[in-house]
This record gives sequence, C-alpha cells and structure tokens, in this order.
Amino acid sequence: MRAAYACQFMGERESLRAQPAHFLRKSTDQLRHRHRPKRFSRTIQHSSRVKAMKRLPLAALLLCCCLFAQQPGSLPKKLKTLLSKQGFSGQIEGKVNFRRLGTLECGPEKLEVFYYTWEESVHPGQAIHASYRIVLLSGGNHYIGSYVVADRPSSIDRRSLRFDYPEQSGSTIKCDSNGPPKQVLLNGELQILAK
Repeated sequence: MRAAYACQFMGERESLRAQPAHFLRKSTDQLRHRHRPKRFSRTIQHSSRVKAMKRLPLAALLLCCCLFAQQPGSLPKKLKTLLSKQGFSGQIEGKVNFRRLGTLECGPEKLEVFYYTWEESVHPGQAIHASYRIVLLSGGNHYIGSYVVADRPSSIDRRSLRFDYPEQSGSTIKCDSNGPPKQVLLNGELQILAK
C-alpha cells in the first residue's frame, strides 16, 4: 500500500516539474496532505495526547499547592492568637491587618518581619485612631517584640529595614550579632523594641 502511495505521489510530482516554482511549492504541499495515509494523522493525535499526559503531573502539583496553600484569612487569625498569648500590647480586635515584609538575619536567628496596622472603626465625621508597628517573630511562633512606626518601610534586606526618612534623623533598623536593637532612632523619634 505504501508503494502505491509513493508511486502515485511521485508520478504527480513529476508532472508538476514543468510548472513555475511558486506553483510547484504550493502543489507539492497540497499533494503531501492529500496523499497522507490516515495512520499518520493518528500518530499526530497520539503524540499530542502524550504531550498532554506529560503536563498532567505538573497540573496536579499546581492544583494541590492551590488547595493546601495557606488561606488568606488564616495568617492574621494565627498571628492574632499567637500575639495575644505572648504579650503583644497592641490592639488585636477590630480592623487589624498583617503584611509579611520578609526576613532579617539577626545573629544566629532569622526573624520574620510583619507590618501591623490597626484602625478603629468609627462613624463618619469622627476622628480615626490608628496604630502601625513592625512586628518581629522568631521561628514563626515566638514573639520577639515590635517597634511603633509612622510609615511602612520602603525596603528590606538581609540585615536592615529602611524607611523613607532623612538619613540624619534616622531611617534604618539594623540587626547585628546580638539581635534586633533595643532602641532605634526613626524620623527623629526614639523607638523602643517593646512587647
């Protein structure tokens, strides 16, 4: 059967040699598709199925990660419980938000850094009360302390948090081998690492 297709294809191809080049290219392509045995199309379908099957484990892994990833509401709830048990002096109830900023290397420890915000829910026309802090956790479950701040840090690197304040009035919280500093100057105000 293969020989019959080959002979028929070659015979038609030879008759086209007298035609111009652009016509020959188009006609040859048409002949290839017209005379392709059906089992070749099955091979193409089979290879596309194999490719799809190769992607299946990746899709399953991504689905599992999405299903078992930490839910957005569970982090604040976990942190609220942890902080209330370990002596956090800030507000835990009301409009409280935590945003993970990164990790600081303070001596042998790696501290997780969170930006904490609390806003009092008030009626329109009344003054809004708010509190902002940098919260430090060791090992993800031990509360080290917090600094009261006026603004969110602009950047974080391995050993320091930087704020958009003038350098001379204090713009950085730097860790050293002893851990986070007990006091730090930020925007002209002395901030203490407190519970």
